[in-house]
Amino acid sequence: WGLCVIKTSAVILSSRSGDRGRKNLVCFTRQLGKLYLIAAGARKSSNHFGAGTESLCRVEIMVHWRPGRPYHLLTGMSLIDPYWHLNDDIVALSLASQAAEITDRLTEPEHPIPELYDLVCFILGSLDRIHPPRQRFLWYFVIHALTLLGWEPVLDRCAHCGTSVITSSALYFSPSDGGILCPGCARNLHRNYTGVRMIYPLDRQAFNYLLKLSTARPSEIINIAIPKSVGKELSTALSGYLEWFLPVRLKSSQFLSRYISGRA
Repeated sequence: WGLCVIKTSAVILSSRSGDRGRKNLVCFTRQLGKLYLIAAGARKSSNHFGAGTESLCRVEIMVHWRPGRPYHLLTGMSLIDPYWHLNDDIVALSLASQAAEITDRLTEPEHPIPELYDLVCFILGSLDRIHPPRQRFLWYFVIHALTLLGWEPVLDRCAHCGTSVITSSALYFSPSDGGILCPGCARNLHRNYTGVRMIYPLDRQAFNYLLKLSTARPSEIINIAIPKSVGKELSTALSGYLEWFLPVRLKSSQFLSRYISGRA
């Protein structure tokens, strides 16, 4: 395969200044998956790309694409949705940045996943439009992004022994086992395992909301009201599950934690 000119929709996951007035972009496209792009002259006042080279924008791009090359040249761009309202709310911006960072770090270049592209667009659009921003959109994203990447959490039975957990009043979430554990397995695994094994307790209410998030359609998320007490359990369990695949904590997540602590 030689040089191809490709036109596709994309979300700008990150944008960094390069030398000679250019920008280095990480995009997630519908047609080609993740691409590393060079936007020549994007930092100059006369650049023809406009605001589309900023992070967290949805754009249509034209790219000189050479399969297998690490970088590709951006030759044209038009703005589809700038998600400008994200900049008006630091929490919304941080949640959107976490979704973008997760997408960047868990995907391989030139591996298209159209459903993941649609999910990213849905999450960014929801955080841009709905105020105040809701943490549940990020939880929904984490569950469904990991599912699309082949790491769907086991929620309908114990991930270790396979028995039904429908009647259990106390449950546990184990990232290393890939889902829910029954009380017996949680006790035995914790007692017999000599390494580091994180097991997070979930009460029945938290488990039910986890199931709702895993099965809900995107249009239904706005109507799922999650109590704060339940939200804390879900956040802890899902953060642990994400960290199982991303051992280094998200930069955008650390920023939000510092911001919330500073306001407390």
